[in-house]
Amino acid sequence: MVVAVAGFVVAAAFVRLALDWSDSLPYEGEVTEARYIVFMIIAVALALVGVAIGVVMWMRAGRH
Repeated sequence: MVVAVAGFVVAAAFVRLALDWSDSLPYEGEVTEARYIVFMIIAVALALVGVAIGVVMWMRAGRH
C-alpha cells in the first residue's frame, strides 16, 4: 500500500516540477499544450506503475 501511495506522490511531484519548468518558458500555443499532455501521460504512467508494483508486492507478501 505504501508503494502505491509513493507512486502517486512521485507523480504529483513530477507534475509540480514539470509545470513549474514549463511555466517559466514563454507560451507557444500548440507546443505548450502538447507539452502539458505529455506531462499528464507521464504522471498517469508513474501513478499506474506505483500501483502495479504495490499490488505485486502485496500479493507476494500474502503468499509467505
